[in-house]
Amino acid sequence: MRQSSLFNGKIGNVGWVFIGAATVTLYFNAKIHDPFNSPKLWLILLLASLCVGSVLNSYKNQNSTIVLARIYNLVFFFLISFLISALLTIDKFKAFFGESQRRIGFLAYLALAILMLFIASRINLVRMFYLIKFMAVLGFSLSIYGLLQNSGNDFVEWNNPYNSIILTLGNPNYASALLAILGVSSFGILIIDSINNKIKVLAMLNSALMLFVIFLSNSRQGIISFLIGTSTIAVYYVISKKKLAGLVLFGITLIIFIISVLGMLQIGPLTELLYKASVSIRGFYWRAGLQMFLSSPLTGVGVDSYGDYFKEYRERQYSLNYGFDLTSTNAHSVPIQFFATGGIFVGIGYLLITLFVLHSSITGIRQAPKQIRPVIVTLFASWLAFQSQSIISIDNIGLTVWGWILGGALIGIKSAMSAGEKLNRDNFIKHKSIDTRQLTSYFLVFIVFASALVVSVNQYKGEENAFFIRSNYQQNQTDSQSQLFYQKLNDTFKLKFNDPYYRTLSGYYLVVSGLKDEGMPKLRNSFLENPRNLDALNLLAGLSEELGLTSDAIQYREEISKLDPWNAKNYLRLGNLYKFIGNEKMMNEAKNKILFFASGTPEGKAAINELVISK
Repeated sequence: MRQSSLFNGKIGNVGWVFIGAATVTLYFNAKIHDPFNSPKLWLILLLASLCVGSVLNSYKNQNSTIVLARIYNLVFFFLISFLISALLTIDKFKAFFGESQRRIGFLAYLALAILMLFIASRINLVRMFYLIKFMAVLGFSLSIYGLLQNSGNDFVEWNNPYNSIILTLGNPNYASALLAILGVSSFGILIIDSINNKIKVLAMLNSALMLFVIFLSNSRQGIISFLIGTSTIAVYYVISKKKLAGLVLFGITLIIFIISVLGMLQIGPLTELLYKASVSIRGFYWRAGLQMFLSSPLTGVGVDSYGDYFKEYRERQYSLNYGFDLTSTNAHSVPIQFFATGGIFVGIGYLLITLFVLHSSITGIRQAPKQIRPVIVTLFASWLAFQSQSIISIDNIGLTVWGWILGGALIGIKSAMSAGEKLNRDNFIKHKSIDTRQLTSYFLVFIVFASALVVSVNQYKGEENAFFIRSNYQQNQTDSQSQLFYQKLNDTFKLKFNDPYYRTLSGYYLVVSGLKDEGMPKLRNSFLENPRNLDALNLLAGLSEELGLTSDAIQYREEISKLDPWNAKNYLRLGNLYKFIGNEKMMNEAKNKILFFASGTPEGKAAINELVISK
């Protein structure tokens, strides 16, 4: 029976999803406040909405394989647990749409899960080849852009404190990790017999180009991910030719890998080559995340709310090493982030999906005909490269989408073999009449797509509005400039689905622009909506001091001390406020807290000199 869907065309419906995923990765908008992450969220929501009807139809299909049934059940368990944790999160916007400048909350993972299930139920051998080649072309395009950025010829002038190679993701670590995944895919072409030698030469050069750009990015995680993926392919190839030699190579590779990891941890001979300070700081992030999980194991501290709790759970030494103001909004490890912010069921759900992909890949490689195995190994090695970086880094939509698509492809391949499908180009996973032309399916897609579009359009207005405010704030404005600026500030509080962080900033701009009677209540509302909003609390405390509202400033700084107990700067300001009103007891209490953990810092010395009441 002829298969049909909303995606019709020569490359098939799966091909259009690949193109959509590439668009998610490539697209950014330099004219909005968050140029990278917000646009990617909007696009992936729209892309996933077009797949939702097909995914539900596939689940209802009585002829689905046991492999597909299991992944559907695992994904549903993960999403339901995730949804419950999101509904219990204080900051609902953050839970569903994600932290500012991240945008990877519940809705992003819902979209990723839909794409995984769509690919798992639709992949075939031709599309497997297409995915590998498609990723190689995408990697080449991004590498060229990376070279342009490295040479100072980027067509956008970014205000970028990092390495210049940020590609379309906004960060060199994300950039290197993405190139590692795509570079491994290109490298795998070398072991696929059905591809001619000319293409293999181009693939080898392409993979080398991506590795070169990874080196230029000065990001260790990209190099490690690339080596893990390519080593997997190399070991498989040698084993397929001569098993003993392959096992020896595997042993050597494993030893090198262990020594490399130890070097990154400042242990062993490769320390000078591989160690970076960012590796040590991750240890603080991981331990803080684990403490969050232990404090609230069932539902976590709140979906994507790591930043709201980090300063409370960070270790004392972190503030002494890196400063009292530096914070983090992510655990820098995807598994730890899920456990810390979503709780045990979300974390276990994610791990079960990951382990299921791993199991499906290994059994799929073993069961596949010899001529098909290199294709599966290539996809598996690329997926391993993704997983290796996700253990030590932050998830990013433009990067993470490929990990979930690869996972779906690997599960789909195993599903086909468990159903007894013959693996050749002409007959591979012919699914049983999943007809998305049915009226109910079209209606569902329309509703979901329209909802995603409404949310995206409104958030775009909010991002554009925030960009205008940030770009046009100045102390001395003409009357016409002021009128437009204040209009934009007021629009911040009217726009639907707007980020609460932008409301906090607009409240601050109202106060410093002379409209304290309008701005201070807005800031207080930001605090009341989320009592752990340290951005709002710090602004309220500082502005209250400037406005002479001493009792309010004391109240806010006491709240800050509960959420940020290792901040000597806050205690020093608090001590001076108590000194100002003549409360010697509370002043000395603040002083003693500083001297307890930060006596050797400038704040400790200032406390000794300043927190004294003359008699």
